[in-house]
Amino acid sequence: MGFYLWIGNGGVSIMTRRYWLLGGAGAAVLVVGAVLISGSLNSKALRHACLDAGLGQEAAQPRWSGEDGLTGIPFADLDPEFAEPKCRDALEHWSDDHLVRAALGRIVLKKGDGSEARELFEEAIAKGSIIAQGSLGYMYLAGDGVQVDADRAFELLKPPAEAGYHPAQSNLGYMYLNGIGVSQDDAVAADWHQKAANQESAYSLYNIGWMYEQGRGFEKDTAKAVEYYRRAADLDYAEAQFVLGYAYYVGDGVEKDAEQALVWYQKAAEHGVPGAQFNLATMYYDGDGVAKDRAEAHAWYLRAAEQDHIRSQLKAATMYEWGNGIEQDDAKAFLWYRRAADLGDPRAQHITGLKFKRGSGVEEDSSQALDYFRSAAEQGFADSQYTLALMYDRGDGVREDNAEAVKWYRQAAENDRADAQFMLAAHYLSGEGVREDKDTARHWLEAAAANGHDDAEEALEKMNREELIGGIAGWVAERTGEYILRKALDSFFGSDSSN
Repeated sequence: MGFYLWIGNGGVSIMTRRYWLLGGAGAAVLVVGAVLISGSLNSKALRHACLDAGLGQEAAQPRWSGEDGLTGIPFADLDPEFAEPKCRDALEHWSDDHLVRAALGRIVLKKGDGSEARELFEEAIAKGSIIAQGSLGYMYLAGDGVQVDADRAFELLKPPAEAGYHPAQSNLGYMYLNGIGVSQDDAVAADWHQKAANQESAYSLYNIGWMYEQGRGFEKDTAKAVEYYRRAADLDYAEAQFVLGYAYYVGDGVEKDAEQALVWYQKAAEHGVPGAQFNLATMYYDGDGVAKDRAEAHAWYLRAAEQDHIRSQLKAATMYEWGNGIEQDDAKAFLWYRRAADLGDPRAQHITGLKFKRGSGVEEDSSQALDYFRSAAEQGFADSQYTLALMYDRGDGVREDNAEAVKWYRQAAENDRADAQFMLAAHYLSGEGVREDKDTARHWLEAAAANGHDDAEEALEKMNREELIGGIAGWVAERTGEYILRKALDSFFGSDSSN
């Protein structure tokens, strides 16, 4: 299962479909023992400013309090430009203070300097910092600034977890749930997540909800899953808010309630969760649980689209295409179709090819059109396979090549595209690009007729009356003219007024 880095309310996280890995660097202050350091009031103020700027934990959760009673700030809100000078000044006066080193480590980690972060954390660990030990454990687990080393991560995370440090407990839960560096064990994962959840760790509350939903480590119980999702959502955990919104929308583990779904989608959307932004946009688009508002829908589609949410990019593009609730704009429509296409979506690649072919929202460019059609066709997208075949068949923007045309007609035909089945039959009847074969032609005409192709049905009737093959081939050829290409080009641009 893939993962990606995400900077959340309380730390650096790795999200794998439905669970996040909370980085130890996102932890709050946990002081083990007293720090016996003297200093002037000014130097103490520097230290206080550094810790206040550089240490924090998940927003809205109970804080670990240190000897200064600091609460800190969430990791996502760290501002290296603001905080780094304070901690570097503090380090000059408090060189033996493990909290100052841990705070500076978090700041430089946020800035992207994993090498210095590791060095600072290692120095702080040598002075007894559990925060630094959990943070370095996270770095080895996530490969953030260091080579991934699950064994080293486990070695670093276990002591802080056993000392009650909930970010480390959550990370161990993640490791056991996924069998990373340890033998996969749902029961042990549940135990570590429960320990962290008992300290109101939003990440572990969310994971326990997921485990109840999946029947992993707990007996499957969707109502219980919703309970834990709600607890995490109440702590402002964005992914839990998204999932809770979906539960209300479909009535999974809770009574179906579109208005409550809207509330939770809104919260998650405002935190930047693209799936929630898409769902919220769709509710506004359809007037589902809220008054219909196409302009508001488009605004949320755009916010998700900017995060490379492909469905949102396609929806935003379509709305620009037709001026649906917003000002019509071919150029912006093309921009969003192409962004989705460049992310590898075959439907978007096909539409982008059509845009280049027609010069809609962009200068006409048959070469670019061909490239996008080919990219989609190679992913098995039947409409692009068929359009590519037509281009080779007619030498339209490319050198005419009947054999290449037959190749793509065949692939589209095998994907049940009726027009492609009919055209492939025509080539078997004419012998262009393939050896003439009446039986194979009949096979594909029968397939096209079964898919509702009227000309294929008429061609079969003629064949059944034993007309000359040449006559049939000529008759079929008359029905494979430019109208088929126009039909292909228009297939994605029907009126959107019904929506």
